[in-house]
Amino acid sequence: MSLPTYIKYASEAEYEAQSYYLSSGSSYEVCDELKNLGTKRVLFVCSKTISKYMNFSDLVAGFEKVGFRSFSFIRNDGRLLSSDILKGLQIYKEFNCDTIVAVGGAGEIDCGKMISAMHTNNVSNPSELVGIDKLKKDISVLCCIVTDNSCAAAASFAEFFDEFTSKWSVAMSAYLIPQVVVIDTDIAMRTDKNIALDCAITAFGVAVESYLSQYAANYPEYRANAIESCRSLAKYINLTMETPDESYYRRRMAVGGLSAGLSARMTGLGVAHIASHALMSKVKDIRSCVYLNILLSILLEADDDTIARAAQMARDLGLVKIAMDDRGAANALIDHIRIYMDYYSESDLNVPLTDKDVLGMVSDIVKELDQFGGDNKIKSVIERSLLKLIAK
Repeated sequence: MSLPTYIKYASEAEYEAQSYYLSSGSSYEVCDELKNLGTKRVLFVCSKTISKYMNFSDLVAGFEKVGFRSFSFIRNDGRLLSSDILKGLQIYKEFNCDTIVAVGGAGEIDCGKMISAMHTNNVSNPSELVGIDKLKKDISVLCCIVTDNSCAAAASFAEFFDEFTSKWSVAMSAYLIPQVVVIDTDIAMRTDKNIALDCAITAFGVAVESYLSQYAANYPEYRANAIESCRSLAKYINLTMETPDESYYRRRMAVGGLSAGLSARMTGLGVAHIASHALMSKVKDIRSCVYLNILLSILLEADDDTIARAAQMARDLGLVKIAMDDRGAANALIDHIRIYMDYYSESDLNVPLTDKDVLGMVSDIVKELDQFGGDNKIKSVIERSLLKLIAK
């Protein structure tokens, strides 16, 4: 069996080290490093919601105080659109910027990645970078001030809705990894609790799929990132539910999200992740519970090899005793994932599609799996899991 395109690419790619700033107020600490990287003119990328925060205005003022020229691109809240990327690129070019500071969640971070990638690679349409290894040059300086708990700031991919193709699209390249990452709870604590938890649960799913990949055993250090992510997220999701105003819990969830992004660098995107992309091409708002529901359906029909990997993950997470048989241990992992479904209502799982819609998606999902790293041998399982989802 030939390797998926991304698995081949990742095995040969080189990943530059990132700088991490993880303390409250650390958004201001990056200025010296940015100066050393040659920063002079900064484009801040944020959402309308974040632009209204007083500490965002203070941040821009703080950058200007130390000598940076600052400009802003404020995009609409919600999923990232290709038109957002083009608008941001226009401002970046107009003011001759050399650095992007993305303040926000996955949408803002991926917007920053794509603006920078389009500029340095001299392309006019985001669609030109969709796929594997389409970037021939590294992005310019990108600093991410993370306000959610997604994996975006550490991941080697960017996701957006391509209005030219009407598809949720992915660009994957080692060049898309930001140079500087900040988790500043002075800003992140303004993020709504439900959004913070939803992003953390998505990151948990990414880490689970990274560990369960048939290629993960070749990269034990990245599989260790998946375990660390799941441990951290599992603990601090629960604690945040109980005490949402505790900044330490938010910071640990955010670190768990970064670990999920690291874990996916060598294994690409999992089956449930890619199936979710197909749904997002058709439905505007998809919650994390939909992702987990697809993942659970696939695990319930998994082959013996996947069951063995799920069992080992349950053991590594300390969910079962080492001596438990594989099927029992895998069921413990499935039960562990089901816990996060309890955070959602039945209406959150509603996907307004028809059987015909789903059947038309499956071939596209299998094609993406050939590219991005998932197991493409389970077409019938994917089909059944999606049909069960829309039957709710």
